[in-house]
Amino acid sequence: MALGCLSLEGIGVKTDIEKAKYWLEKAANQGVREAMYMLGNLYLDNQESDDDGAKALYWIRRSAYYGMPEAQYHYGYLFKEGSLVARDRDKYYRWVNRAVLNGYNYFRFGEYYTGVGLIVLTQTKEPITDKTYLLQPLDEKDIKTEASALYQQGFKLLFTGNEGQQNQEAIKCLIRSTLKGNKSAKILLSYCYATGIGTLVDQSAPSVLFVGKARIRYEDSGGYTTIDFEIFEDGSFEKKISWKKEGR
Repeated sequence: MALGCLSLEGIGVKTDIEKAKYWLEKAANQGVREAMYMLGNLYLDNQESDDDGAKALYWIRRSAYYGMPEAQYHYGYLFKEGSLVARDRDKYYRWVNRAVLNGYNYFRFGEYYTGVGLIVLTQTKEPITDKTYLLQPLDEKDIKTEASALYQQGFKLLFTGNEGQQNQEAIKCLIRSTLKGNKSAKILLSYCYATGIGTLVDQSAPSVLFVGKARIRYEDSGGYTTIDFEIFEDGSFEKKISWKKEGR
């Protein structure tokens, strides 16, 4: 495998794709999953015939079955892309989730793993306006859909409970609500990804969710906490937190 890598990168020797294929294939046939995956990508990146595409698929798939997380993710993504295999949403999710269980966490743009599975955010971002959106718990009479119920649950878990596991559960609720079309959940989810509340910071998320101004308001310790925030196009944000005693 080392000779294959040297031939591929041109380290100490002249770059030679064919020699790289030869040495990587020898290692791959000995069960080295990293060599399988590198060989598959080599065929994929240097396709000159349909046969090269078939070999790329063969080696990426074989590496995936040998348990290499990067190959499992890549193999799953092929089912989303539909270039070497027919599109298959179930296989896409199944292989990506398997990769995550094996430690993979480098997702492509718009993909987020919630702990219950892969979520692909494909909604159109809310249009940028000067409006400040108000995010707060709903009155019971306003909870008329599953999406609004999920938003309510996510909001309460974030702002009226303990941090940690409850925040992670909140993110799951907000993602499900967002996928069902709830605008408030989408804005709040953008805030969570920008600030890292309940999830890892992901500055690419606001670009598919929400960019603009909003205000979060909730009851807290005999008063009201207000969080005024603005999320920018690059995923950065500004926020100001204030508290006011009830009745004042």
